[in-house]
Amino acid sequence: MLRDDFNEDSDIDFLYVFFPDAKWGLKEWLRMEDQLQKLVSRDIDLVSKQSIENSHNWIRRRNILGSAKIIYARFG
Repeated sequence: MLRDDFNEDSDIDFLYVFFPDAKWGLKEWLRMEDQLQKLVSRDIDLVSKQSIENSHNWIRRRNILGSAKIIYARFG
């Protein structure tokens, strides 16, 4: 989750996946981003896993997906 070059100025990247039928709009996304930012007391990047999986940059894709850690999961 944290890289060797992480420091006090670093942001935290959150990768998310929603259920296919989830009704999330911009308002909910912004609220989630704000709540996570307050939770960790620093800037964050909130990125969908699908956008990383579809990235043409294979190095970035491999690095992100290879080092991602699940911090919360809800099934069913």
